[in-house]
Amino acid sequence: MISVTISEPLAQAAISQAKVCHRSIDSQIDHWAKIGKIAEENPDLSFEFINAALQGRNEVLTGQTEPYSFDEALEDAELLAIVKARENEPTIKVSLDDL
Repeated sequence: MISVTISEPLAQAAISQAKVCHRSIDSQIDHWAKIGKIAEENPDLSFEFINAALQGRNEVLTGQTEPYSFDEALEDAELLAIVKARENEPTIKVSLDDL
């Protein structure tokens, strides 16, 4: 571990944000540094995407995920495609009175 000096306004912002996010000050600054590094290396990614990716990674690392079945997803997508196709088909309504 190394020690670094940061500006007073950045330190105060980290203290405030750390309280909101229930992090230590060190963890808050580390979090900001990770986001900044990822953003610098991937300028096309939005903050929202980077933050969601970090949250997703944390969920995987802490076992908060469930296995995903691509086969089931494919079946669901095929079923949805059939339903949508049928929605666009013309329908003929016939009343028993018409017969």
